[in-house]
Amino acid sequence: MSGSNTTRTQLAEALLKHHAGDRFEVFSAGLEAGTIHPHTRSVLQELGVQMQGQTPKYLRDYLGITFNHLITLTDEGEDAPIFPGVSTRLDWNVAKPQQHASIEDQLNAFRVVRNQLDLMVHNFVMDYDLFKLGVKVEQ
Repeated sequence: MSGSNTTRTQLAEALLKHHAGDRFEVFSAGLEAGTIHPHTRSVLQELGVQMQGQTPKYLRDYLGITFNHLITLTDEGEDAPIFPGVSTRLDWNVAKPQQHASIEDQLNAFRVVRNQLDLMVHNFVMDYDLFKLGVKVEQ
């Protein structure tokens, strides 16, 4: 996962851990590693999703490791980073939460991104489980 590893990738990591349990070993990383935005934790807690042990990490720390799946998160028109050694790559277009003047409007923007990622992650896990069962999944 790409970006600054403070919002979208952290949301996706927590949601994937939540929905997939121990079916995957989940990592997130970005081209930069800042501080997790407090709204990221808040909107996850609204769903009962925890972020234990999650910290922003650099993409470069994972170079040379082979992954079965890679999910990149980019804004419209933004190129996803190249990451070699991946079996399956998914490029998800998920806009960063918009900045607003009021806290409630900011939280709502984070909720929109959270909900979008929650649906995408849920569908990914469901498709993965069906594939493992030998059921054909049409895209």
